[in-house]
Amino acid sequence: MPSSAFSRVAALGALTAAGQIIMVGTLPTYSRLFDPGPYGEYVIFVGTFTVLSVLAGVRYDSAIVLPRRDSVAVALSALVMLIALAVSVLIALATVAVPRLHLTARPLLPAERDFGLALAVATTLGALQRCLVSWCVR
Repeated sequence: MPSSAFSRVAALGALTAAGQIIMVGTLPTYSRLFDPGPYGEYVIFVGTFTVLSVLAGVRYDSAIVLPRRDSVAVALSALVMLIALAVSVLIALATVAVPRLHLTARPLLPAERDFGLALAVATTLGALQRCLVSWCVR
């Protein structure tokens, strides 16, 4: 491995580790700034979004950087966005349909409905962000 490639890999690893250290280092500040309830809701939202965003794009966004022709990369980007939109529509429909079909013992609270709809929007925006990052890497 050439030294320039090695130094780039080492720099990428060091900066990734630094980012993780900053995130872990700021956790005590977050715990003082936010009440446990809203912070817990935020953590649940981010965790759910992270899992759904991987499923929504099927990680095809990672392949955008590979093709030699831009037309193939554009097609992959469109595929990622179509899958994400389909998953987002399913999430939104489930959020709206669950209370109407009486699939729960009680009606959804407004915050629960907002959580589902925000999750649908975040899934689409997350896919767009991953596509744009892949294009920047390309």
